[in-house]
Amino acid sequence: MYDKLVKRLGERAGAFDYDGRPDIACDYEQAAGAIMELSDKLAIAEEDKIKMFCQIPRWIPVTEQLIHSGWYLVACNEWGGSAVRKAIHDEATRKWLEFPCGGPKDITKFVTHYMPLPEPPKEE
Repeated sequence: MYDKLVKRLGERAGAFDYDGRPDIACDYEQAAGAIMELSDKLAIAEEDKIKMFCQIPRWIPVTEQLIHSGWYLVACNEWGGSAVRKAIHDEATRKWLEFPCGGPKDITKFVTHYMPLPEPPKEE
């Protein structure tokens, strides 16, 4: 829609050059140029939004992807409710372990989803 409008503005600006009204032609050219520049900036901004969205951690079903060893946030269904916990995944045994006070606890059968831990805040 905007591309057609910009094109028409540009075409009309050229037409006014021959009507002896250069001020109007200049206005049309400037308006067309400003709209084109703005639409380019909006396209870039949209790409940035998509990149930002893709970087937001999301819950991944345990069945969706191969998991590497390390610490994760996990969603568990246990005792009829759900909970979010910090747990470690051991790739060798394919088990999810949490570490309460009494030592490691296997929670593999309860884990439904996981996501990487966010980066810790940086000190300024």
